[in-house]
Amino acid sequence: TLLYRAELFLDKYDPGHATQVVDEAVKLAPDDPGVRVALARVKLESAMDFGAAEGEIKRALAFNPRLADAHFVRAGLALRDLDITAADAALEEGLRQNPRNLELLSMQAAARFLAGGQQGFDAVKRRVLALNPEYTRFFQIVGEYAEWEHRYDAIVAFMREATALDARDEKAWAQLGLNLIRAGDEAAGVAALKQAWDLD
Repeated sequence: TLLYRAELFLDKYDPGHATQVVDEAVKLAPDDPGVRVALARVKLESAMDFGAAEGEIKRALAFNPRLADAHFVRAGLALRDLDITAADAALEEGLRQNPRNLELLSMQAAARFLAGGQQGFDAVKRRVLALNPEYTRFFQIVGEYAEWEHRYDAIVAFMREATALDARDEKAWAQLGLNLIRAGDEAAGVAALKQAWDLD
């Protein structure tokens, strides 16, 4: 229950309260691998503390080397350093356990995007949307790492696809609005942000 509460706070961009909830979970179950992954995530969201997050992921994988969430976070850490090789290794390990994990596949697409492999990106995208045609989180995951590299025009294109798939995805509308404004289209950006506000 605490981990679900922490997820809700992170989903609403509130890492402070998420940290408080995860700290409660740590007191109850310090060796639970899911708790260690949650701790890694709040360390990233609240302070961008990559070293501490990697330490928590090591602890999680020591308890459960098959934990998909841990491999997802580890791959994300590698991508922030543009270490495509390390990201691919983490993703391959996670996908070995579950080759249909949509988050891991989406992160794999992000790795292909950052590596400049359009064919590889398109192939993974087709696979994800074949598994779940309404999985707009795919575009949010790829968009997060595109933003890290200031690829704002690409994010606009991704979020247009996301909102076409699910017109009620307020996160996609918000990202579309922010990045339209960054691209200089203030009127369309404000309209998209209003749509996000109305849906959330």
